[in-house]
Amino acid sequence: MAPPRDLEELSLRLHRLASNRRDTIADVADHAIEHPYEIAFGAGPGVASRCGVSLSSVVRLAHNLGFRGVRDMRSFYRRHLRDSRGCEDDCSSTPSSSNPTKVIHVARSIGDDGFPGVDFMSAGSGR
Repeated sequence: MAPPRDLEELSLRLHRLASNRRDTIADVADHAIEHPYEIAFGAGPGVASRCGVSLSSVVRLAHNLGFRGVRDMRSFYRRHLRDSRGCEDDCSSTPSSSNPTKVIHVARSIGDDGFPGVDFMSAGSGR
């Protein structure tokens, strides 16, 4: 499967995966729907910990969405965050733990609604 072309396609794929409540990938998909900024700027192990799943579940979500891995999924999210928010250069670099102020600033500036105009909560309906 090829990676999603845009945010709408990503949202539809996430909702399809989230609807399977018997799979740990569904837990990660739900988290990605509710917290897109965390997928963009969080590390795979941290995302896994917050979802209560193993890192392999985060990797499997990335693969099921059509990405080669977590890094490609994060890059997709970052690119679309940057495009949708009109961020200046500080959004193009990866916030690092060596600069926690920057990480907090970026996360706060994005908030839970990291993708304006894309309703991750209702796309795919049936939830």
